[in-house]
Amino acid sequence: MKKLNQIKIAYIPLFLFFIVFILDKIFLIKKIQLLTQKDATFLYYQYKETLLNQLEKFYQNNKENKKILIIIGSSRLMFVDYKEFKKIYPEWEMYNFSVPVNSPAYYLYIIEKIIQRNIKPDLVLLESDLFQFNEYSPGFKKSNLPYTFDLSFVLRNFNLFERDEVSEFLGYYLFAGKKYPPDLYVLWKRITNPDDKILYIYIKTEEYQKENNGCGLAAVPFREWYIRDLSEIEISSMGTKSWLYKNYKESERQWTFFRKTIHLLNEFQILYIIIKPQVSPIMEEILQNDPIIQNAYKNWQLKINKIIPHKQWIDFTKSETFYCNTFVDGTHMSKECYDPMLYEVMNLYNNLINQKK
Repeated sequence: MKKLNQIKIAYIPLFLFFIVFILDKIFLIKKIQLLTQKDATFLYYQYKETLLNQLEKFYQNNKENKKILIIIGSSRLMFVDYKEFKKIYPEWEMYNFSVPVNSPAYYLYIIEKIIQRNIKPDLVLLESDLFQFNEYSPGFKKSNLPYTFDLSFVLRNFNLFERDEVSEFLGYYLFAGKKYPPDLYVLWKRITNPDDKILYIYIKTEEYQKENNGCGLAAVPFREWYIRDLSEIEISSMGTKSWLYKNYKESERQWTFFRKTIHLLNEFQILYIIIKPQVSPIMEEILQNDPIIQNAYKNWQLKINKIIPHKQWIDFTKSETFYCNTFVDGTHMSKECYDPMLYEVMNLYNNLINQKK
C-alpha cells in the first residue's frame, strides 16, 4: 500500500505539468492574444503562414497568367499600397511578406517555403541594410526566433543558432504562454474598456493585411501626410540608431543566411532585385557621423557588391532617378513615396527581362 502511494505521489508532478500544458494552449486563441499582447509584431509574423497558403492557391489557379511579385523586407517595405499597385500593374499580383525588424534568416525561411510549394514567382524584391547584419539587432532573437521558424528549419541550420537560442526556440515552440506572454495590465485595460484604441488598431491591422495580401496598415494611412517638425525626425532617428545599430558587431551567420537565400534564388532561376530603401536625410547624417557605423557600412557594401550583381541592386539613398523628401519618422517614407519606388523596381525588372531576350 505504501509503495502504491509513493507511485501516486511520483505521478503528481507529471499530472500538474499536463494540466499546465493544456491550460497554456488558451494563449493560442486569437482573441486572447489580442487582449493580452502589448506589441502588434506577432500579428504580422503570424499572418505569413496564411499568406503562403493564399499564394499557393493563387499560383495553382492562375488562369489569367498574371505575374507574381513577392516582397520581403522590414517595416520599410511593409506599407506598399497594394490597391494602388493593382491599379498601376493590373497584370501583376503582389504578396508582401515584409515584417518589422527582421533578418536574412527570415528571408531564407520564406524563400524555402515558397520553393517547397513548387511556386516560382516572376520577381522577388528583397531589402538589405546594415542593421540586418548586426549581431545585436533585436530582429532575430526577439521577432524571428519566437514567431518565424519551424523545427525543421532550426534543425537544418542548427550550426547557425546558439545553444541558448535553440532552448529559447523550443520553449516558444512548446509553450504558447512563452511565445505570447500575457500582460495582465493590458488584459485588464482592454477588458474594462471595450473602446480601447490599441485593441481597435490591432483588429484593423489584422483586417487590413488580409485584404491587402500582407501589406501593413500604416500608422498614418493618408497620402500627403508626413512629419513637418524636423526635431521629431531627429528624435526618432536617434532612437532607431540606438535600437538597431547599438554596439554594432557584424553577424557572420546572417551573411550566411543571406548567401543561402541568394544561392537558392539562383538555383531555381528566380529573378530577384535587392534594394536599400531611402531613410530621412537626418538619419543618414546621424549614421554618417558615427565612425564605427560608417566602417561597418563600407564592409557591408563590399560584401553586397560581391554577392549581388550590380544590375540587380538599387540603393535608393544614392539613386539619381528617385528621391523621397517626406517621412513619417526618421526611417520610414511617407505613403506617397512607395509608388515611385516601385516604379523604379518595375522598370529595372523590365530591363532585366529585355536583356534576357
